[in-house]
Amino acid sequence: MHDAMHTVAGDDSTDTTMESAPSEGERPWTSLPASVKRVWLLRSAIRDCSGALGCGIVALISHLAGWWTFWHGPVLMVAVVMLMADLATQPLRIRYAYAFNRYSIGPHDVMLHKGWLLRTTTTIPYNRIQHVTTKQGPLLRRFSLTAVELHTAVDEHEIAALDDDCATSIVNQISMRVLTSKDDV
Repeated sequence: MHDAMHTVAGDDSTDTTMESAPSEGERPWTSLPASVKRVWLLRSAIRDCSGALGCGIVALISHLAGWWTFWHGPVLMVAVVMLMADLATQPLRIRYAYAFNRYSIGPHDVMLHKGWLLRTTTTIPYNRIQHVTTKQGPLLRRFSLTAVELHTAVDEHEIAALDDDCATSIVNQISMRVLTSKDDV
């Protein structure tokens, strides 16, 4: 349960709000840090601009080598238009992806909820987790974020981004619960 106090500037009264406690069977879900939206947008911009640059390089090489035909122009233009349309729609898609991407760490398992159009909820029991790793590429590092991966015998599952300190804490928490669950078996 989380208590929050808000004070209005110039007003001595305080407004106390509390998140409702989860009822029996419900679990608290935790959202990713808001800065992950910028990481996702930058990744998309890099990917789409690289694709457009690749199309330009293909056009240049085809033209210089004498391979240019009638179909090169329309095909490359369609590719560039699709890449730019993808980039233009990213802010809206990222907004929805962020709203539906969350995780929950319970006493017996970790649950991951992903997707805004096609939603999936994955439950990973602690006794199935083999190891926990962290990933941090240049974009995540720039925004002080870390991805946490949970590895099972069959698959790997990812919490896309957490603040560095929170990621360390969660990795330690999950690792301890994994060890406890393995001892109970």
